[in-house]
Amino acid sequence: MRSFSQCVLLLYVVLLTGCASTGGGDSRSAISRSQDIQSGMSYEAVLAVFKGLETRRTFQGDAMALQACSGGFPKMRDEYVTVWFLGNRVSGLTSRSRPADWSCVGGMREVDWGQAPADIRIKID
Repeated sequence: MRSFSQCVLLLYVVLLTGCASTGGGDSRSAISRSQDIQSGMSYEAVLAVFKGLETRRTFQGDAMALQACSGGFPKMRDEYVTVWFLGNRVSGLTSRSRPADWSCVGGMREVDWGQAPADIRIKID
């Protein structure tokens, strides 16, 4: 019984060490990082802000939506940010959160272009 307890303790320590050492970079959430994004920023600059997070791009005419997410187990909330681009420049952003799942990627929704800023909706309508 004692060796079983020691194995469980060792496994627990390894898991905690692994969780604490992942990332190595910016540990802020997607919504927190989105505060660094300014209107007119380039796609490349925004991608640098979201470095290390899961991202997905979707296109509609000259417009682009970049989704980023953070969270997943063991976090309490998954956070999602959609950055809206027109002509490779930030036009706006939207965000949402939900209870955490094993991976935030599973909670990424299909882009709702009706949520895009007005200048993008005018261009794609």
